[in-house]
Parts: sequence; structure tokens; C-alpha cells
Amino acid sequence: MEGVISTTSKTSADSLSTATKLVASPLPQAIGSASFTAPGASVYCVVHGPQSAGSDDREFTDQGKFSVAVYLAPFARQGEAEAATRRQGDDSREEEEELAARVKEALLPSLRLECLKKSVLAVHLEIVRDSGTAFSACVTCASLALADSGLELNDLVASRTVEVGPSGDLVADPGGGGGEGGRARVTVCLMPNVEEVTAFEQTG
Repeated sequence: MEGVISTTSKTSADSLSTATKLVASPLPQAIGSASFTAPGASVYCVVHGPQSAGSDDREFTDQGKFSVAVYLAPFARQGEAEAATRRQGDDSREEEEELAARVKEALLPSLRLECLKKSVLAVHLEIVRDSGTAFSACVTCASLALADSGLELNDLVASRTVEVGPSGDLVADPGGGGGEGGRARVTVCLMPNVEEVTAFEQTG
């Protein structure tokens, strides 16, 4: 599955406007891949598997295993004062692991792991730019990459982050660290066809 999806979404009051670009199969040599570009983030995703769990995995389960790994590029947040040293400590690794856990939780309802017995499915995400909306970008990008791999899914997971701007207008895929100045920010992850919210986060 190859293709490019470019969207510009607006509310009727023209208070919510942003451009988003999704690309399926940007890496044709991968089993499944996708890229996501929006004002708040830029992400690449590659799917590995499903592969046999191997003889060293002695724990039998009636479902496949699913893992998510997130890598934050050292130049992803050049606007931050500490960007040059962000990758030198354990804090960045903890941040990547915490983000990976959130992405995994948002994606799990869309997967049919019961069809992947004794198999391992892995998603690797690289964040090359993050202005505060990396989570929603990772979820959408990973879901498209999973679909690109040909896996049978319950549904795609679409995610969006919206913030209330200084003038009370709605800003999609906002920059900044999130909820700055006490402004409210909401992220929703949704399987639209089955009408199920897989994750909901709010700050501010």
C-alpha cells in the first residue's frame, strides 16, 4: 500500500486549521512503514514482523506479543535550551520508554493479537521533530504503518491534539511544551469505524 494523504482541517468558524501529511510505504523495503508530518511533529515508523517468537521464548500465550520502541532524535527539539545535552542522560531514555508505553496502550485495541499466536510484532518509531504533539503523531503514524504491513486490524487509530489558544481559538497540533500558561490541551485517540476511544489525555 503506497500513497500520500494531505489534509487541511478547519472548523466552521475557521478557528481550527492545520496541514497534515501522511505517507504510506516511504520505506518500501520495510514490511510496513509510514511517515507523519504536521506543525507539531514529524515522525517515521517501521513495522517488524510478525515473526516467530523463537525457541528461547518458552512462555506460551494464546495471543501474539506486541512491542513499541520510540527513539527521539537529538535534533528533534532544537528550540529547547537543553537540546544539546538531552540525549546524554537517563532522562531521555525514560521519556522514550514512557512515550512508547502510551503509544502501545493506544494501539492495542486495534490489533488482533489472537491471530498472531507464537509471534512477535514490533513497531519502531523515530521522532525527528517534536514541538509538543509527538504522542498523537506517533499513534497515527504507527497505525498507518501497521495497516501498510497488511495486518488484519480491528480499525485504524487516528489521533489529534488540540489546544485552546491565547485568544480562546482552537489550535490543532500546537507547538510548545503543552498546556503552557495554563491553556487546556486535549489529545484523543479514536478508532472511527467502531467508534471507540483508545486513549484520552488532558492538561491545563
